[in-house]
This record gives sequence, C-alpha cells and structure tokens, in this order.
Amino acid sequence: MKLLFASDSFKGTLSSQQIIRLLKASAEKIFPGCETVGVPIADGGEGTVEAVITVTGGKYRQVKVHGPLMEETTASYGVFHGDRAVIEMAAASGLPMVPVEKRNPLETTTYGTGELIRDALEQGYRKIAVAIGGSATNDGGMGAMRALGVRFLDQEGRTLEGRGRDLEKVDKIDVSGLHPAVSEAEITVMCDVNNPLTGPDGATYTFGKQKGGTQDILDRLEAGMKQYAGVMRRNGMDVEQMAGAGAAGGLGAALCGYLHANLKSGIETVLDLMDFDSLLEGTDLVVTGEGRMDWQSAFGKVPSGVGLRCRAKGIPAVAIVGGIGDGAEKMYDFGVESIMSTINGAMDLEEALSRAEELYAEAADRTQVPALGQGTWFLGEQKADELREQEALTAGISAGMTLIDTAEMYGSGKAELLIGKTIREMDRSDLFLVSKVYPHNAGRKNIFKSCMASLERMGTDYLDLYLLHWRGGIPLEETVACMEQLKKEGKIRRWGVSNFDTEDMEELWSVPGGKNCAVNQVLYHVASRGIEYDLLPWLRRHQIPLMAYCPLAQGGDLRRGLYESSVLKKVAKAHRASISQILLAFAIRDGSTIAIPRSGKKEHTLDNAGADRIVLSQEELEWIDQEFPAPSHKVYLNIV
Repeated sequence: MKLLFASDSFKGTLSSQQIIRLLKASAEKIFPGCETVGVPIADGGEGTVEAVITVTGGKYRQVKVHGPLMEETTASYGVFHGDRAVIEMAAASGLPMVPVEKRNPLETTTYGTGELIRDALEQGYRKIAVAIGGSATNDGGMGAMRALGVRFLDQEGRTLEGRGRDLEKVDKIDVSGLHPAVSEAEITVMCDVNNPLTGPDGATYTFGKQKGGTQDILDRLEAGMKQYAGVMRRNGMDVEQMAGAGAAGGLGAALCGYLHANLKSGIETVLDLMDFDSLLEGTDLVVTGEGRMDWQSAFGKVPSGVGLRCRAKGIPAVAIVGGIGDGAEKMYDFGVESIMSTINGAMDLEEALSRAEELYAEAADRTQVPALGQGTWFLGEQKADELREQEALTAGISAGMTLIDTAEMYGSGKAELLIGKTIREMDRSDLFLVSKVYPHNAGRKNIFKSCMASLERMGTDYLDLYLLHWRGGIPLEETVACMEQLKKEGKIRRWGVSNFDTEDMEELWSVPGGKNCAVNQVLYHVASRGIEYDLLPWLRRHQIPLMAYCPLAQGGDLRRGLYESSVLKKVAKAHRASISQILLAFAIRDGSTIAIPRSGKKEHTLDNAGADRIVLSQEELEWIDQEFPAPSHKVYLNIV
C-alpha cells in the first residue's frame, strides 16, 4: 500500500512538514510496512518556494534587494532542474514587511520583486514562475519593471521611482532598456484572482484598503491606475480589463504586458513544477487538507487542485482540515471523497489552536480508517445468498468501505468464512478487519483459541481490531492482559470493546492497560441517541473513537416510521440523497464516529458508500434535533 500526503499548512499552527510527520506516524501505526510519501504543497501563496524545492531537490538563492519601502533587505527564491526558478513576490514586496503604522500603498513598490526576477535571469534561469500573492503594493508593477530596465517618465521627461504615488504622473513608457534576457524567458505567473486592473473590482478598490489605503488614498490611486493603464495601451499593452491584471496591486498587468507572462492557477502551477502526477503513480490513497475548508476552497486552493489530479487518475483523496465552513461539500465535485475536521468536540478557538498537533494526530488516525465500514451480522448464514453477499462486500471495498466488521458470534463463524472467501484474492494491507470475541471466551482459557479460529476462517494472519463483544463474567483485568498478549504476538494490531456504557468504560480505565482501548462499538442511530448524554462525551474526553452499529436502525425496524420521517425526507431531497445516506451522514457527522451499516445487496452497499460525501448544514441538524431530540438525562445503553 502506498499513501501520499500532500497538504497545505494550517496557517499559524501546523506547517506542511509537521502535518507530513503526523500522517506518517499514523500510517505506520495503523498499516505497518506501508509505503508513505509526503510532500509539502502550497497554492501559489506563502510556502510555494519551500514546497517546490523540497520536492524537486532544489535550493535557495539569497539576493540583496529592496523591500516595499525601498529599504535594503535580503530575499530568497528557489532554483531547481538547472534552468528553473520559482519566486514569491511576498519575499521582497510582501505586506508583513511593512510595519502597520507605515502601511500606505502610495509609498510602496514592487522594485524588490523585479530585482529577484533580474537576478534569476542573470543567473541563467529561463523558466521562471512568480507567485504574486500577499503584496504590500499598488504600483501597477512599475517598480518591478523599473528594476528590469523599463523607464517611466512624467510630462517633463523625468524618471519616476515606481511607487504607487507615481501612477498619476506617468506620461511615457520607455521599454528600450528592458533586460535582454526577458525575450529568452518563459515566465509563468501564479494567480488565483480574476480582478481587472481598474474599476470597482480592480486592484485598488479590492485590495488597497488592507494595504493601508484610506478612501482618499484609494480614490487617488484608482485615478492614477486609469492614467497608467491608458499609457500602457498607447504602448500596445491593452491589459486594463484582463482577468488577473489587478493581482498584487497591478503586478499581474505588468508581468503580462511587459514580460508576456502567462497567468495560471497557483496550485496548478505548483503541481506542475513538482511533477505531481508522477508522484501519484502507484498511490492507493492521498491525504490533503488546509486550515479551513469552505466554498472558497474550490477556487484554486490546495485540496481542489490535489483532488482533481487524483480524480483524473482514479485515486481516492481525503481531506483533513482544521475547520469546516459553509459550502465545503462543493469539494466533492473536485475529487475529494471525504472531509474530516480535526475538531472532535465543543471547544473554543484558543483551545483548538493550542491543541493543533494533538487534534491533527487524532484526525490522522481516524482518516486511515474509513468513516464508513461494512457490518456482517446475519451474513453468510444462507448458502443461497452467498454470492450476492460476496458481491455486496466487494462493491463496498471498491467504494472505499474497507473496514469489515464481524464476530465469532455471527452465524457461529459463518460471517467470518464469508469474509475469507470474499477477500481471498485481495491485498490484505488495503483492508481493516474487525472481529469480536464472546465474553465467555475472553479469558486466558479460550481467547487465544478464539482469535486463531477467527483468523483461520478469514484467511488472515492478523486482525486490525479485536473487540470484547460485551461485558461478561471474566474480569476486565484478565481480558485486557490477554488482548495485550495478542498484540505482542502480532495476532491483533489493537483491541477495543463493544456495548460498554459509561460506568463500564470508567472501570476499564482503572484496569492496568485499559487505557489502550482503541474503540467502543455501541448501537447508535438518529432515533437512539442516549449515548450523547454521558457516554459519547466521556469517549471524546478520553479520545476514544465511537463505532456505531445499526446506524440505519436495521433498515428502520428498530424505530417504526423512521424512513417515513418528513424531516429526513426533506433533508434527503435537499442533498439528492436517500434516507439511508442521511442517517449515515448524521452518525458520522462529527468526524470521530465510524458507522458500520450492514448490507447483503450491492445496490444498497453502494448507496451507503455515498453517505460520506454528505455534509449536513447546521440548520438541517437543528431540524433533525427537533424531530429526534438528544436526551436530557441519563439513558442506559441500548443493546440489540
């Protein structure tokens, strides 16, 4: 199994490299021996140079340049593959370089960015990519072009410096001194905005305020930008209304007009520079992400770019994000098949930020295990149904439901035999197999024999997870000791419990080794929410995932009229989904629950598989709460 980790950073909390480290640790824990590849990714903004040179084996080149206020400073750009360079204009002309009290787009210049481009040309680099996000400037790119030899003259023929205040003074443009190497260069501009140079959606009025512009300053700059655009037009550069011309205070217009650069999506350019498609070869799963995912994520952000590349190759991509906002479900149209938040319960922003690494590690573990698995209760019991049930299991696995839950109790081992026949020709490392031991077999006398019998029936050397099916007469201390011994022997990777209420979990926690419990599997569906009062909060506090059995209430048999609910029908219609999909989406809504619906029919299994693409809105969750309210008091565990 090959896993590729390609996530953006979580700004202010986790770097891409930290995220890669956490994902690799999780993968090695859950899939020992798997191949992992981690690459930092950026979308053309901050971190672009680092991402490209890390993957390509390039290096930094440091240059003395002038900053946004023409102060002397040092900036770096990346070089790789002999003739290629990648530049972040923010390294020389970025907003953070200007103290807040000095921010004024009349005074800032892109001159330093031009110096970086000039140095790259003089060093022999002829394929240059320039990321133009995060600027402090609104100079129409004059400063950068001046550094490359272009002269801007006023009516008296005096050379202008190339700051924002010079826009209104431009009368003539002399390109005769433009650096000769420009004609030999192929320049790509990483740009993900469509703003024109002028107008209400142009460079000045859209971005100028955040750069320190007051209304008077913005009005002056806009008039100057129109003057400048007219002079450019007289020089054969009609770029005023070009999409992207207004990026970086007009630097987009300058790069295209004077240097004949090509504007491209930042993320697409980054992925091309690092030859991302070749990294996908032989990959089974890609994990991507960003700090917050919402409707804007579809517009040139890392997950959308990565997701589309994965979809083109038929490779599943999942996203781990710091937060989920409105419209995040749009990402399902961009190749992302599942979205998981690192937030696993109620907490304020300060707590989420302070626990960023811990929360991400937990989410990484959950991501390696699909949110939707397949239950097998009642499967394998009828010979006549065997082929149909095998077909259903196979379809589910192909759809990403690679977690298969069973038990020695199910048909006295017949369900395990069915699984064994189904997976015989499959790659075992792609599967996550779960079985359960009878309570009366969960001691030293029988547990090892029971475990071996389950392994033999399924034709595997190990279980990914082994559960105590419910509380019995054997002391928990003895069961835990046996589970730990099975782990040491390599027969199981981890162990957990099933049908444990809050008091049971507290007792387990007091037993030596009890805190190694990996999961609690209990009955949970929209009409049986008793665990939400105390058990589920207890599990969240102790970072124990929940595995929900009967999440469809056994097709509604456990709650009369469930599938006739007007609320569920309304929500299903809004998502163009089935009632079953809404029920499953509800069960896994918090990102910390694994649902294991049972199905013996291919069409039902595939319908279930589509549930992890559904993100219920807050309003929809409120409707469901009104129809199926959470408990306001202790409700003892519901067991079937």
